[in-house]
Amino acid sequence: MTVYDTAAKLPPIDVVRDRSRALAMLDSIVDGVYYDYSRRRGESEAASMRNGSGEEYDIVFTADGAFIRGVYHDSPMHNYTGGQLWPGLLKGLPPQFAPLVHKPTFCYEDGTLDATFVLWRRAGDDRWQAGEGVDLSPADDEETDPDGAWLLDILCDGGAEEYLEYAWSLLRHRAGQNGGRADPRAAAPDR
Repeated sequence: MTVYDTAAKLPPIDVVRDRSRALAMLDSIVDGVYYDYSRRRGESEAASMRNGSGEEYDIVFTADGAFIRGVYHDSPMHNYTGGQLWPGLLKGLPPQFAPLVHKPTFCYEDGTLDATFVLWRRAGDDRWQAGEGVDLSPADDEETDPDGAWLLDILCDGGAEEYLEYAWSLLRHRAGQNGGRADPRAAAPDR
C-alpha cells in the first residue's frame, strides 16, 4: 500500500483526530510508548506514533486542515540525502501547510524534512492528498509498501485489531520480563 492508497482510505479529519486521541488514551492505559496526542498553544493539535525502531508519523491538526508526515526507516526513499527531499513528496502542497515542512522536530539538522510519505487535507477538501508523481520505483520486486504509509493503516479502518495486537505483544513482553502471565484474562477465576 502506497501513500496514494492510504490517501484514498483515510477517513475525514475529525475521524482521524478522534482515532488518534483514542490510540493515545489506550496507549496510556496499557502504559505503552507508541502513541501520543497533545493540544498545543493556539489552535493546533498533534498526534504522533514512534515505534522505537525508526518508524514514525506526526499529524498536525490546524484550523486549515491536517498535515501528515511519516518515516519508514527501511525505505530506500529514506536514504535520499544531500539536503533534498525525495522527489514529488511535496508537489502540490498547499501554502498553508508549508511552515510545517520546516518545523525543526520534523527535519534533519540541515533543515530538510525527514519523511518518506506526506499527506494533507484542507478543512474544505473532500479527500486526502499526496504529492504529485512521487516516484515509488525504488522498491524491490517484493516490496509492496515502499514509502511506509502502511503505518497509518490503524487510522484507516478503526484499527481495533492492530491496536489489540500491539497491546497484547506489549503485555506479553512485560509478563516475560516479570515472570508473570501475559494475558490478564488467564488470571481471572472461572465462573
